[in-house]
Amino acid sequence: MYGKDLDEFSKVSNDLQAAFRAGRGEMPLRFRFPGVAGGRTAFVGVRPRKRGAPLNLQFAYGVCNVVIELFATDPVLHADATRSVRVTSAPTAPDPVAYFTQWGSVPARPQVTIMDAKNPVLLDTVTGLKFGVTYTGSFTVDSAAQKVTTSGGGDITGLVTEGSVWPEFEAGDHRLTLVSENKDVEATAVATWREGWV
Repeated sequence: MYGKDLDEFSKVSNDLQAAFRAGRGEMPLRFRFPGVAGGRTAFVGVRPRKRGAPLNLQFAYGVCNVVIELFATDPVLHADATRSVRVTSAPTAPDPVAYFTQWGSVPARPQVTIMDAKNPVLLDTVTGLKFGVTYTGSFTVDSAAQKVTTSGGGDITGLVTEGSVWPEFEAGDHRLTLVSENKDVEATAVATWREGWV
């Protein structure tokens, strides 16, 4: 840090100390490096652990090399932006199949919002895993929490069909399809997740 005069140097020093004060809760540290997190903008939650600013001759002239050690309790690097894919139950619809590649090295556990469906089944034809719910209407599947809630907030996790596997996207290619028993109504499913790397 540096300042053109004592007042500017003091302000910069105070701002830096406030930003990296000890005991502060975790905050996102965003970065983008080639080869890290797939070359995408990512973040990791960090908190200041140590801070050192030597008082030497440079300090007297308004210049100081500050060393800050940051600590991350979560080892996962998270993508800055979420990803979403949409699939419909109608075979003639523009998007009856969702093809995508999950780039993160950590398996993604998406949140899936299913609308206007009757006893829907979400199938990943690449992995062969399927997830179904015996319910008519709209609901949200929280794969990370392993919970299913209606659009009104009611818990219908007990209606998950036997043999279902909670949606999870390993690194690699995926192909999602949605099947609904009501052929007259086009059901939709939107899966949203954040990629992560270790």
